[in-house]
Amino acid sequence: MQPERAGTTRSQVPTGLDETSNKGKSARTKTILFWYIPFDDKTVAAEFINEKWTTTPNGIIIDEPYCGRCKIIYDRKYIGKSDAVVFHAIQVQDDDLPNPMTRSAAQSYVWWLAESSSTTRDTAYTGLENYFNLTMTVRRSSNIHTPYSTFQWLLKMLCRDGVAPEVRKVLEKKNRLVAWVVSNCANTISSELRHYYAYQLVRAGLNVDQFGNCQGMAFPVESRFDPLFYETLGKYKFYFSFENSFHCKGYITEKLWFNALYSGAVPIVFGPHPRDVAAVLPPKSYIHAEDFSSAGELATYIQYLDTNATAYAEYLHWRKWIRLLDENGNYRTTNSAEERKAVEKFLRPRPSGFCKLCKRLHEPLVSHVVDDVSEWWDSSERNECFDIDRARKMMKL
Repeated sequence: MQPERAGTTRSQVPTGLDETSNKGKSARTKTILFWYIPFDDKTVAAEFINEKWTTTPNGIIIDEPYCGRCKIIYDRKYIGKSDAVVFHAIQVQDDDLPNPMTRSAAQSYVWWLAESSSTTRDTAYTGLENYFNLTMTVRRSSNIHTPYSTFQWLLKMLCRDGVAPEVRKVLEKKNRLVAWVVSNCANTISSELRHYYAYQLVRAGLNVDQFGNCQGMAFPVESRFDPLFYETLGKYKFYFSFENSFHCKGYITEKLWFNALYSGAVPIVFGPHPRDVAAVLPPKSYIHAEDFSSAGELATYIQYLDTNATAYAEYLHWRKWIRLLDENGNYRTTNSAEERKAVEKFLRPRPSGFCKLCKRLHEPLVSHVVDDVSEWWDSSERNECFDIDRARKMMKL
């Protein structure tokens, strides 16, 4: 997959820096201020750190060798002492922004968004030209790439939580076929598309246990932070990792990373572009809907895997890579050429999200201004992300 072209920026990001090196970092703790509390929930930011972090009464502390040490806070009175100010894009209000003329030259204003282009298309970002220094989103073309997770971090979490790498132990828990937890009941055009595709699968004979607010059953627990949430999903062979957007660049959420892969269910993916998924996950760790000519063909394949334990187990072999990590989540050396290749592509630590922002704050300052964040966010998106009729034709719906 070719990397996306950089957005409309007026200067270059630093080059020649080793992503896993801490050379040249300042020893001082850097401060990252959230101007808006995302969704009025102080736990949201932690989901995007993808490294070890600690919650304190005053915020969140990141302290990793290749990230550096940073604290995330929410109290606006410390804006003058903050090295970066993060603005949750969908909460931005023109009359509730700090005056850029009062900031120091060393302070960065960061435009942060964890949503897709299709769900934010009606949000106006005009009038904010030359205001932000950095973009921080799920797209790789962002100055700070902020995915919901990475394959490397997924394995570290499994290792940290003592999950055994043996496939047979995962298989022993399976007694149900397909689960889907969904609460966005076709509130957007793209989410309506995924509901219709799910309906096609059920009509083709697939047995699906649907949970949530959309005419589904009540889930055993209310919070996905409860270990029982993943224990319950781990009893299923498959999980519908259906996003509420179609082919929007880089938009792959917890539905795939945590609800499916972490719990031990094989993700059936709908929404993300196949190239985007293949760029972050190894083959035979997921099933993509677009690899099948119709929902009926996909349903038939899932039913085949349900009756063929050997073929189904192939989709769980990636979990054996957990044994390449030590008790601290660091990677052991391996003599296998195949495993070394896998480590290089999927497992090598690559800081992302707030870890990468923290690392950047510890590096020598490079002046950087985003000319037009609205133009950058919308202009380079795929056509089908905005055109639902085009998406329907592509999926034959």
